[in-house]
Amino acid sequence: MLFHWPFARKLRDKWREVPTHERRVFSRELLTMDEAACLDVWRENDATPERQWYRERYGPLVANKDVLDLGSGFSTDGIYFLRQGARVTFADIVKDNLAATRRVAARFGLTADYYYIDKLTRFRLPHTYDFIFAIGSLHHSPFTLAQKEVKAVSAFLRPGGLFLLLTYPWERYVSSGAKDFHEFGQKTDGERTPWAEWYDDDKIRALFGPGFELRWSKVFGRKDKPDYNWFEVVKL
Repeated sequence: MLFHWPFARKLRDKWREVPTHERRVFSRELLTMDEAACLDVWRENDATPERQWYRERYGPLVANKDVLDLGSGFSTDGIYFLRQGARVTFADIVKDNLAATRRVAARFGLTADYYYIDKLTRFRLPHTYDFIFAIGSLHHSPFTLAQKEVKAVSAFLRPGGLFLLLTYPWERYVSSGAKDFHEFGQKTDGERTPWAEWYDDDKIRALFGPGFELRWSKVFGRKDKPDYNWFEVVKL
């Protein structure tokens, strides 16, 4: 069993390296760039075509709603939802990621809340939310730790609110040939990645437990090369 604090340190060390469309950049580097160069990196990631479907699906729903971008990284989605009229809180385990996101939001004249996750199993968020987006974040923790994180953060989700997750499917784990979740993390997100875990419908139901309902899910990618899956969970 992994102890939470040492593992959290590994996560912080890895995810100060934020993904963009074609490369990965340390958020500390983003803060040393001039504003134009930093914005160019953000725009490069914002242009990723696979993001468009869920923006089109949820964009019309978030106006005048409270949204938590959980594990925001160098967020493009949260800023997109800000521009759709949502009230967004960016939450991340790396302070530099939040600072880089704040820099881009300010460039667009957008205001938001920023929350540093100092402990994965305890949240002291500023208010409750209508939507929680965990886009490519929760599956990087061992299942038992992710359960505790979901329990802690979903206390801030309003009844009827949606918890939305992008994870990796079981089919991708099998096709990767990884022998365990540590190796799967390295194969999917680089050698510094400490963990990546697959999810399916049953595992999502076990992740949330009573009081939640899996409303919809889908695996994306070719049948012979699955990429990611999406889950839409409602709080009852």
